[in-house]
Amino acid sequence: MRGIRRTVQLPSKRKAPALSEIMHKMSRAAALDLKGLRDRALLLLGFSGAFRRSELVALNTDDIEPTDDGLRVTIRKSKTDQEMRGVVIAIVKGAACFRSRH
Repeated sequence: MRGIRRTVQLPSKRKAPALSEIMHKMSRAAALDLKGLRDRALLLLGFSGAFRRSELVALNTDDIEPTDDGLRVTIRKSKTDQEMRGVVIAIVKGAACFRSRH
């Protein structure tokens, strides 16, 4: 079946991007217990850093370093970094994308 799908080459179904308003609503839906706060942190960190799911679940607390301007996140291995050279991503405090519109 996979071979047939490759030869037919139907266009892939694209999903709408998660915009900041949607992410904000999703994060507010998380519970206020420890699991909910963890989920909210992962959701917002993943969005602000444009991380893949595999990159998020591979993070350790040692990979996240607070700075005066926000966070410095070290991604040790990625789909596009098979040699594990790693990359450091800066997450700036107070992202404008989460300001509410009035």
